[in-house]
Amino acid sequence: MAYAMGTISESSWFAKPWKSLALNTVDSLLYAGVAGGVFGWLWPV
Repeated sequence: MAYAMGTISESSWFAKPWKSLALNTVDSLLYAGVAGGVFGWLWPV
């Protein structure tokens, strides 16, 4: 959620298109998945 929440204020306050909000949200979900995957992969057992 932390990756995606910053784009909501950009769309409402800076009048960016809502389509860019959707694309940034998808991008942030992918980025969060990769970051979480690497974190889980490198976590010491």
